[in-house]
Amino acid sequence: MEIQSEPSEKIGCAWEIDLDDWSKSSNSKRKPNLSQKYIKKGKRKVEIAPCLMNHDLMINRKMLDVRRWFCISRPQLWKSCGMSSVVSCWNYLFSSLGTGSLNPIRQEDALSILGFEEPFNEIHFGPFTGNATLMRWFRKLCIFFGVKGRCSYFYKPHGAGKTVGISPDSALESLQQGLRNSNSAFIYHCHNHYMCPIGYEIVPQSPKHAYSDIKNDMNSTDERKTWILVGDTSKKQPGIHCIPWEEITKDLNNEMPYLYDIRRRYKGIKKLNTRKEGGNIHCLMIFRKCSNHCSDTTKRILQQIPDSNNNIADEGISTTQFHNNMEDDNLTQLIDLEI
Repeated sequence: MEIQSEPSEKIGCAWEIDLDDWSKSSNSKRKPNLSQKYIKKGKRKVEIAPCLMNHDLMINRKMLDVRRWFCISRPQLWKSCGMSSVVSCWNYLFSSLGTGSLNPIRQEDALSILGFEEPFNEIHFGPFTGNATLMRWFRKLCIFFGVKGRCSYFYKPHGAGKTVGISPDSALESLQQGLRNSNSAFIYHCHNHYMCPIGYEIVPQSPKHAYSDIKNDMNSTDERKTWILVGDTSKKQPGIHCIPWEEITKDLNNEMPYLYDIRRRYKGIKKLNTRKEGGNIHCLMIFRKCSNHCSDTTKRILQQIPDSNNNIADEGISTTQFHNNMEDDNLTQLIDLEI
């Protein structure tokens, strides 16, 4: 006997959802619109003054030279912030990565030129690296490649080689001019570290001046605050620090035994356990590309900046005969160097 199975009937499924709790009660209080108390009711005529800000005016307030940032030698070797900063400045001034025409050099190339031997990561640079050492390294690199460069203290209020007659305001103005000048580069010596300023920002203290010209609309220095953009070669720190200028002057104007760590400002001014009093090795140094004729901008920057009185000798360096013409890229091949 055949048994034919009937198709199973489809059973429908329905859900009943209670929406009573979702519906708003007629007696519930509406939340007040807080913005209404700041808005005037009724029609009124709004007059908008034209904003005259443009790129040429804003560049006086905000400046970040991307080429300086490109030339930051990051990450650095172990304890080599001084050498890495010198290489960063040299590449900006003389290499095609910055404003020059020569091939960029690496920090390992610079160390080989200066007579150091591998392994470079085992060199403890701290005990023999100082301000005069950096200037001497820079001058030796210039001699090796046959280019003309000069370096000196830019702003150093205390200690050996201090810059006399330069106030914080004049130093800031000259620093801003120098950062806009492609023939100048800077190194900032802070607590146990060297870094390179690469830009700045002038911030108005009043919101109404957000798009205002600093020359015409903000005559008083109390109406604005200047931040310096500083490139860091250490991989353990942010690539760019944004530091208020008054914090930098606070660091440079401290004297032993007091110390201010600019990268850890939350610690405040510390008093060291030392008998030494007076002086401060922290400073701003300037490195510049020279030619037979200096521009008017370079003269204005350098007219109040004396050269360092330190004995920065260049004896004992082996040089190769390079031409002074920086247009020849073939002069920078660092292959089979005999130092």
